[in-house]
Amino acid sequence: MEAAIHAAEKALEKSRSALEDPAVAADAAELLKRHAAQDAAQAKVDALFARWAELEDRARS
Repeated sequence: MEAAIHAAEKALEKSRSALEDPAVAADAAELLKRHAAQDAAQAKVDALFARWAELEDRARS
C-alpha cells in the first residue's frame, strides 16, 4: 500500500508540474486537460489514503 501511495504521490507531483508549466498558460484546452489530469491524480492519492486508513482501522479491530 505504501508503494502505491508513493507512486501516486509522484504522479500527482508530475501532474502539478505539468499544470504549472508557463508554456501552456495561454492554451485553454491544454490547461483544462492538465487540470483534469491533476484532479484525477489527486483523487487517486486521496482514495489510496482512505483505503489505507480503512485497512488500519480493520487491523486494530
